[in-house]
Order: sequence, then structure tokens, then C-alpha cells
Amino acid sequence: MKISCKIIEDLLPLYYDSVCSLESKDLVDEHLKTCHCCRKALENMAENTEKEINEDLKPLKSVSEKWHNFRKKSVIKGLLIGISVCAILSILFVGLTTWCFVPVPTNKMVISDVYELENDEIAFNLYIDDDLDLNSITADITEDGVMYITPKRSVIENKRLKDFNKGLFNRDYVVCTRGETKGYTDFSYTDKVLSAIYIGTKNDNILIWDINTPAKKANKTIENRYTDDNF
Repeated sequence: MKISCKIIEDLLPLYYDSVCSLESKDLVDEHLKTCHCCRKALENMAENTEKEINEDLKPLKSVSEKWHNFRKKSVIKGLLIGISVCAILSILFVGLTTWCFVPVPTNKMVISDVYELENDEIAFNLYIDDDLDLNSITADITEDGVMYITPKRSVIENKRLKDFNKGLFNRDYVVCTRGETKGYTDFSYTDKVLSAIYIGTKNDNILIWDINTPAKKANKTIENRYTDDNF
């Protein structure tokens, strides 16, 4: 029995969606074998359905593309921030372990062997009484000739090497109290005449020498100890 194309066209949507009965499916299959028009109608239906799906997905695709771009930018931004933070932390760590601006408190200092040498030089031994290394020692002179010798450390302090018992933390220093110097001296300032020498800061210090408190005169053995050849 020949089925009308009108009937097949009514069944095509159900056939395309695979929701028609088995008998209807067989009927449409048989008709499509010989009817070019109905086959074309089925193809058009498939094309139109795909177009409709694509149209419906356009907003979703747009959102997806925006999300993908946003995520890509976020990843790049995150990497740049991470690299910057690591660089800052590295610089900060190096600075905290090398920049010396923390004065050593005087309760950690032991001053001994203070002598007045020839040529108006004052010699003394400084020992830092802890297990930390000493990175730097500086000296400042006020307008009235008072010198402050300040041992300094970094914020993150370094442990002293056990095999070393000499260094800035334990050594003899020589300071000239007048402008012109002869021989080896530490912290020599050619145009400064000193009136006092302190170890520490202006607020935390130990007096080593001043013009009203003469130091013990060095004997020949002590003088030889501070010659250029021995010091």
C-alpha cells in the first residue's frame, strides 16, 4: 500500500526524534527508500535542528570563551604576582641577613687591654660575648670629637663558626686620638682630634678613653704588639 507523503511528513518529526512506534518507523523507512522528497525533508529537518541548536548555544559559547579568557588572564596574573612575591621575599631575606644596621647591645661586649700607645693612639680589645658572628663595625665622630664605635649585625643574625675564635667579634683595635697618624690604626680621621672614645651607640655605650681619664701606658712589649709587622 502506497503511503501519502503528507502522512510521512507528519511522522518525520517523531521519526527524527526516535519516539515513533516500531510500525511507524518501518513505514517511514520503507517510504524513504523510494521518495526523494521525503528524504530531502528529513535532511532539511536535521540541518534546521542543528542550526537551532547552534543558535541556542551561541550565548553559552560566548560565556565559555569569556570564562576561558578570564581564566587564562588570571593564571598569567597569578604567575606574575607569584614571581614578584618570590623576588621581593628573596631580596628581603638577603637584606635581612646582610644589611648591618642593628647595634650590638653593650651587655654583650667585653672591653679589655686598654692601653695608651705612642703617637697618641689608644689600643683595646673588643670581644662579643655570645655565639653570633659580627658583620660590621662602624665609627661616628661628633663635632666635639667624641667617637662612637658601633658593632652592628643584620636583623637575621648568623651563627659564629665554631672553628674560628678570631674576627671582628674578637680582636684588638687601635684608634688615633689626633689628626695625623703613623703606623696602623682603625677608624683614623686625619682632620679629627678626639676628646673621648666610646664603644656602642649614643644611648648605650661603654667609655674606653677620654682626655680626662688617661689610659694605662703601654710598655715596650705592648708597643711591639701593635707594630705594623705584628698587628
